[in-house]
Amino acid sequence: LQKEIGISRSAMYPRLTFNVSGSNGWNHVELGTPIGSPPDQISGINTTTLSLAANLTLSFTLYNGGKIKNQIKNASIQEQIGQLQIKDLELTLDNSLISSYDRYNLRQNLNSIAAVNLETSDLNLSMGEERYRNGSINSFNYRDLQITYLQTALSYYQSIYNVIESKTELLRLSGGILSEN
Repeated sequence: LQKEIGISRSAMYPRLTFNVSGSNGWNHVELGTPIGSPPDQISGINTTTLSLAANLTLSFTLYNGGKIKNQIKNASIQEQIGQLQIKDLELTLDNSLISSYDRYNLRQNLNSIAAVNLETSDLNLSMGEERYRNGSINSFNYRDLQITYLQTALSYYQSIYNVIESKTELLRLSGGILSEN
């Protein structure tokens, strides 16, 4: 966009152009047979021409209704728009990084809680197994404890996946994936 301003300003300055051209030609003219010579002998003239030309032109704009000034203003406005778009992209990236980092920290905390829940559920399952053997609870209650343990384990593994996903997103936004590869 900065180059566009320079290109627009260049229309204000005089232009000097230099052109070189050349051509080459060959021509043959038959004159007929001379008097007293055999008929199969024809005389003619061969000519070769070589033309060279050089041209030097100086031109400049006297007046064009302010068109050049408008082009320069438009180019500078486009540059300002481009700078604002770059700033907007930088702010958007900063915002995305901050929110991704917060999400990563939150998911790490949730993973810690899920690990504690899994330990608690494992302890409940082992205590329920002892109670089931002793006859304190029936098979339905023991089955409920098993289902709760499986759901808690699934939640724990899902939280691990979420932490890995958040870390990958942070690496992608910060360019860490490119630097590792």
